[in-house]
Amino acid sequence: MRAALAGPGAAPRKKGLNMRYELPPLPYPPALEPHYDAATVTLHHGKHHAAFVVGLNAALEKLAAVRVCSDFTIVKHLSREVAFHGGGRILHSIF
Repeated sequence: MRAALAGPGAAPRKKGLNMRYELPPLPYPPALEPHYDAATVTLHHGKHHAAFVVGLNAALEKLAAVRVCSDFTIVKHLSREVAFHGGGRILHSIF
């Protein structure tokens, strides 16, 4: 499942069970004028997209921890967190 989350231009840092996702660099200049100014693109990428990456990594770490402890009561919730943050990360890698 994690390989599917890698998305365009944003592969996980390393392979294996302990992989973490990183915020990829912008594949284009920050200013996409006249449609988006540099401040908007930088804020969107550096804050919004970064928050999805951080949330995805946190959810994956928590999910791995509860699986090791055999505490399956919260797996459904954490799986939804992975889907939410992973989906946001993929969509923000597209734009």
